[in-house]
This record gives sequence, structure tokens and C-alpha cells, in this order.
Amino acid sequence: MKRGLKAVTVVAIILFTAMGAVAQKIDKDAIATLKRKKEILNEQTKLNDLELKAAYEALSQQELIADAEKLNEEADKAMKTAKQHASDLHDGEIGDEKLAKKATQAAKDASKSTEKAHKQAEKIAKSKKYLERLNDDIRKQRILVDELIKENA
Repeated sequence: MKRGLKAVTVVAIILFTAMGAVAQKIDKDAIATLKRKKEILNEQTKLNDLELKAAYEALSQQELIADAEKLNEEADKAMKTAKQHASDLHDGEIGDEKLAKKATQAAKDASKSTEKAHKQAEKIAKSKKYLERLNDDIRKQRILVDELIKENA
């Protein structure tokens, strides 16, 4: 029985000593590997965030374009109405205040509609510029992530 206990104790000491030596080696290598993986994950997270921003901006841009089409149609309709009222005023009697008021209001409406369409076009241009910057940032971030992955391999 004493012999069995001594054998178990010797085996346990050998195992603990071997595990301690292996654990120290694994810790240093594992820590370095985990740090590299953490850096890669951080950069991939940045890439994903940029891609999400770009997707949301593209969606927003589509909505801006749809709104711009509606505003352009309204401006075109208002311009035609203003032109028609101006023509009616020209063809009508001199001093017809009712026709003059209609023509003036139609011209104001056309001006407002055109201004709204112009502002919408500026928003679209701004959105396109922002989306281009995001796509450039995505391209640069992808290159960085790919380089980090190659270095880690």
C-alpha cells in the first residue's frame, strides 16, 4: 500500500511539473496569438460598422431620389400651370385682377416647387459624396484586415 501511494505521488509530481512547463510556454504564445486575433477582430468590427453605415446611406439615398422624382413632377406641373395662367392673362382682358392673381400665385407655387426640388438635389449630391467616402474607407479597411489576416496566418 505504501508502494502504491509512493507511485501515485511520484506520478502526480511528474504530471504537475510537466504541466507547469507546458502551461508557461502556452501562455506566452497564446497571449501573443490572442492579442493578434483581438486586433483582427477590432479591425473587422470597424469594417462591419463602415459597411452598415454605407448600406443605411444607400437606402437613405434611394428614398431621397424617390422624393426628388416626386418634387420634380410637382415642379413641372406647377410650371405648366403658371405658364397656362400667364397665357390666359395675356389672352384675357386688360385689368382682369382675378386672372392676374391666379397667374401670380401659380408663379409663386412654381418657384417654391422648383426650390424644393433644388434642395432635394443638393441633399442627394451630399449623400452621394458621403457614400463615396464611406466606400473608400471600406476599401482601405478591407486592405488592412486582409494584411492582418495574412500576417497572422
